[in-house]
Amino acid sequence: MKRLTTLLVGVVVLASLVAGCAAPAPEVVEVTRVVTEKEEVEVPVEVEVEVTRVVEPTPIPEPKTLRIVKMEPNVGLDPATASTSLSIEVLWLMHDPLVEYDEDWQPIPWVAESWDTNEDKSEWTFHIKEGLAFSDGSPITAEDVKFSFEYMAARPAFSAVLSCIESIEVPDELTVVLKMNRPVPEFLFLPAGQVGYAVLSKAACEKGGCGDFTVPGVVTSGPWRLAEYVLRDHMTLVRNEYYGFEGLPKFDRVLLTWTGDRTAAVAAVEAGEADYTTPVNAPDAARLIDNPNVSFYQATTTSMRGWAFDKTKPPFNDKRVRQAIGYAVEPEEITESCWYGFANSLYGGVIFEQNAEWGGLLSRSPWKGIAREERLDMANELLTEAGWEDRDGDGVRESYGIAGIADGTPLTAEAVYEKPWVQAECQALLTQDYLKDIGFELTLQGLPKTNYWPDAVAGKFGMWHIGLPSSPLPWEGFRDLFHPDGRFFQHGARVFGAQGDKLKADIDAIIAEQDFETKKQMMSDLADYLADEQFMVCTGNQNTLVATNGRLEGYYALWTGSPHPLTWADIPE
Repeated sequence: MKRLTTLLVGVVVLASLVAGCAAPAPEVVEVTRVVTEKEEVEVPVEVEVEVTRVVEPTPIPEPKTLRIVKMEPNVGLDPATASTSLSIEVLWLMHDPLVEYDEDWQPIPWVAESWDTNEDKSEWTFHIKEGLAFSDGSPITAEDVKFSFEYMAARPAFSAVLSCIESIEVPDELTVVLKMNRPVPEFLFLPAGQVGYAVLSKAACEKGGCGDFTVPGVVTSGPWRLAEYVLRDHMTLVRNEYYGFEGLPKFDRVLLTWTGDRTAAVAAVEAGEADYTTPVNAPDAARLIDNPNVSFYQATTTSMRGWAFDKTKPPFNDKRVRQAIGYAVEPEEITESCWYGFANSLYGGVIFEQNAEWGGLLSRSPWKGIAREERLDMANELLTEAGWEDRDGDGVRESYGIAGIADGTPLTAEAVYEKPWVQAECQALLTQDYLKDIGFELTLQGLPKTNYWPDAVAGKFGMWHIGLPSSPLPWEGFRDLFHPDGRFFQHGARVFGAQGDKLKADIDAIIAEQDFETKKQMMSDLADYLADEQFMVCTGNQNTLVATNGRLEGYYALWTGSPHPLTWADIPE
């Protein structure tokens, strides 16, 4: 082994010597050429190469958002108790009705894909659309519909209007039969009184999920469900992933921002910062008609605007004083000046001609067409007869010989109205001027909407401005306003003593009457009585006014005040 190592070392040394004595450049070039030729031979070689690769994440599309700016709900979001437009405008984005309506007030299928009724309209059968589900994925069934009617009927807001239901049967999972205690040909129009037949989840409600619909995750039947609610700031709704109407809704998300400034809300739509707002103030509506960036909608309603009184206290306990106020006001001027013509006028009555097919037969405007000078003479005669005279010539009448009122007491009252409702303030200012012409001194106070109705119901006001929804069905409108069980009886038309008993008996008899010709005559007699008593001084109605993004397609304004058409509305990309 040692000899072999020595031999190898010698060979290496010899090689080194030979290399050191090698010829110069030519031989080196030749060697280089040989190496190059060898490199031209294809020999597979594995080479490790470090490569840096940038992988972009898959883009997530922004949710398609409908932006709404409006006033915040003021009586919660429970369909069984939410009786004001501010709440209704939100809850119908989360709850679906059995029946919806087209632009001509006609019922169209929705959760109920069809319905039928017997000959005398005392039984109504609804067939539920198959494949519909609540926001938790559970199917919508006839049992849910049955539960929903029972749930609403048990609540004070709707117990009277749904008292016509005697029993509810469920022959199968998709059929519900409502048996009435009388013929109810108007049943499909009861939602006009804001009974929207909202379908609620029986299972969720029985677990306590119906008491507060302002809690994120609450189960709903409509196109969107609640994701977030921040009081006095905003609400976020997201798509109901189980919604059973193909392709609906068009928007993934609805962002509602609360504001008490209607003009600012309209400005946001004009600037492209919002897509929808309602109600629109009449002055804003007037300038929106020709704005290319805004679509303006007007839906005729049978709502009521005017003045209500505490008829248990002077001077409003004397119908002659109420009549004098009715004679003194100028409804048409109020309609044009305050509502810019987006309304209808009333002169002493409470029924509009547009109240369905029989409205023209029942409308009472006994003072329409009488010149105001003549009406002022009538008002002054009534006040003098009632014991109010201006003996000192200061322009304000005083009491003389009126029981319970000291002689010389000025004929004055405070009238309150909602702020920042500019139409209400406008009507209040005009009314103040009108009453000066008959020696009635009216002082005004504007109150925020949050306190307004609770204080009115509590009896804190003697005279207050009203803007109340009503029904295209005259007898339902009568009940809403003048029956002790009516939803707006405490808001607008509190009566007293035998008059209240008479109204209750008359309205109950009208609703129970099955012969329609007799029913019309009874309603006509009641309309005359109401015009004579002037329990409310109604100057007209207020139409639903809506402003939307000019690119919004498929939307129309509903006479019920529901924004449900936003379900199928869209802003194309």
